[in-house]
Amino acid sequence: MKTALLGAVAALASLCLSPTYADQPLRFEHVMSIGGEGTGAGQFKYVEDLAFTRDGKLLVTDAVHAWVQVFDPATGKYLARFGGKGEDDANLDKPEGIAVAPDGSVFVAD
Repeated sequence: MKTALLGAVAALASLCLSPTYADQPLRFEHVMSIGGEGTGAGQFKYVEDLAFTRDGKLLVTDAVHAWVQVFDPATGKYLARFGGKGEDDANLDKPEGIAVAPDGSVFVAD
């Protein structure tokens, strides 16, 4: 279910970059699925939000596992993750939002 959401978002992103014609119906194309359900690298329990970095990487929050995972949007390949449950400054509790500032800073609403 969550992987279909990411595929739909990728299709929507490509649609938003194309010229829009008011008299044309919206068409969506499934481009790829990213991740799956689980606890491993590149897997999710509850996708909450996503954003793109300045260099095009896809950042995806998982509110249940408290991770932000990083993917290559061209291939869907898992690259890294940060956060996770814990008490240290680098840990997250329930990341629900994410944004990337023009200077490349990543902001996570936790």
